[in-house]
Amino acid sequence: MGEIAINPIHNVHKKYRTVNLVNTYIFTPPITYNTYIGGISASVSSASSLATKLGISVGAISNFTVVGSDIKCKITGSYAMPVNCWNSNSVITYFRDYDGLVTSIGAGGIDDYGQCYEWYFPNCLSIAKTNSNYSFHNNHTQGVVLYTPRCTDWGGTQGADGGMFLNIGNALDAKGFTIYAPIAQQTSNAGGVEGDLAAAIVGGYNTLKFVSNFTVPNPVTTLVAGTVYNTAIQLNFTAPSSTNTIEYYECWSNGVFKNKINASGGYITGLTASTSYDITVYAVDIFMNRSLVSNMVTQSTINYSYTDTDANAYTSARAITNPSSIEADYVLITQLKSNSLYTKIQSGYTFKGTTISTHKYNFKNPVDTDAGFRLVAGGSGNTYSELGYNGNGTGYLDSKFIPSANQTVNSNGITIVVGTNNTPAADVREVGSYVSNSQVSLIGVKINNTTYNRRSWINGTIIEQTGVNEARGVFTGVKTSSTVQKLFRNGSSIVTGNSAGTLPNISQWIGALNAGGSPYGYSNQRIQIILFHEGLSDAEASTLYSVIDLSEAIAGRKTW
Repeated sequence: MGEIAINPIHNVHKKYRTVNLVNTYIFTPPITYNTYIGGISASVSSASSLATKLGISVGAISNFTVVGSDIKCKITGSYAMPVNCWNSNSVITYFRDYDGLVTSIGAGGIDDYGQCYEWYFPNCLSIAKTNSNYSFHNNHTQGVVLYTPRCTDWGGTQGADGGMFLNIGNALDAKGFTIYAPIAQQTSNAGGVEGDLAAAIVGGYNTLKFVSNFTVPNPVTTLVAGTVYNTAIQLNFTAPSSTNTIEYYECWSNGVFKNKINASGGYITGLTASTSYDITVYAVDIFMNRSLVSNMVTQSTINYSYTDTDANAYTSARAITNPSSIEADYVLITQLKSNSLYTKIQSGYTFKGTTISTHKYNFKNPVDTDAGFRLVAGGSGNTYSELGYNGNGTGYLDSKFIPSANQTVNSNGITIVVGTNNTPAADVREVGSYVSNSQVSLIGVKINNTTYNRRSWINGTIIEQTGVNEARGVFTGVKTSSTVQKLFRNGSSIVTGNSAGTLPNISQWIGALNAGGSPYGYSNQRIQIILFHEGLSDAEASTLYSVIDLSEAIAGRKTW
């Protein structure tokens, strides 16, 4: 992999970052919190209101603390979550019961909720439902994790219609739901999967993980800080030993969960400039077994001033305010320049902010015109967030970028960054335009729900990698001569082929293929960056990946 050139922002970090204060012992503070609930502080803002919500004595709650929109506290004693506890709650974002105090969930206890992405109940034994009062019914949040590895009672019956999880597999925008269940539930229904669980994965939209081992990983003991930014700090450590494969590491600062990273070298994100943080991590394995806390490192962020005029113009046009998003885009643009790639990008979108107005601008020319290649929404169901753009299988964006008018037939390409691994409903494409088999430019990262092909089709010949069920990552398709095209994933070439043809004379669409002016193959993946560019050498494609990887890590959006 090619090295990234170090620009002044890195030199500033190296010169001025503070000295790490690393303890040589395992940091195990007194347990002051064991329950963390996100997004609810506006309505559940006191110990008494939480006690009422959970149906427990207020005396069982201590250390109640509000952290922004979230709350944390220590609860003493086990309890049953009441009927309809979080029913139709549109703001809750997570519920983590780290000591496993919740023993059961009443009917409708977690029903028709809004944006919660994680329910963590390690000792919950039963989840109730009635014919009209389900749990996990009509959820419309992608990538939800339900951790109930000891639950043996899923509503009292096998539930042929899936009652417990009714509609989560039918609503397209609810795909990517992962349920952790006991290994015994794999054969509890006359040798087959428990009925409600089986119904939840009909169509392949959601995932069951059967927990067979509760051995926790060893803790990280060598945590140190690496490169420091305004809003992110790199974390380096030696991976601890573990009976089961470690899947990710939780990053915490000042006792607050921030984000997950896949390995050493990742970044804790969402921080504030010129602020000191006490940072720890937890190793989490494939069964969501969680280690003891790591050693603690104390590190301050810096306060670097953004001076690049192109990056600042992009921020100004979108009027975005999230500090991590601003810094991530600044690093992307300045690193592209430092590595002689910026001039090769012809149009680029980083999909930050929460509206089409913040997503639509091309960072090479951030003006609100078709000539500036601003994005125009089509179809329905488009969603815009700090995490990226999602057409939800019914929407798309017209880039107004016409390959034949703006690219060279023997030197052109597309790069797409995808943060989800959702199962597509059918034959899909993430970006591109098609006039004929010899006049086409597209990429599909997971084009169907059976063979899971990754496909690049640049100017005439399909090249693809088949049988790979992973859509997350940075994909670059290029044509570099009259015959050669390549597809890269995360900086490495995965397939090469011959290609001859012409460039499409219609605009590139994002979230679906522009097939002669009509959408084809709506994607349901979350798209985080799109670049239209010249052809790139292997070294340039590798460097482009490294630049994007760093930027997305700072943004807190890296999932690969």
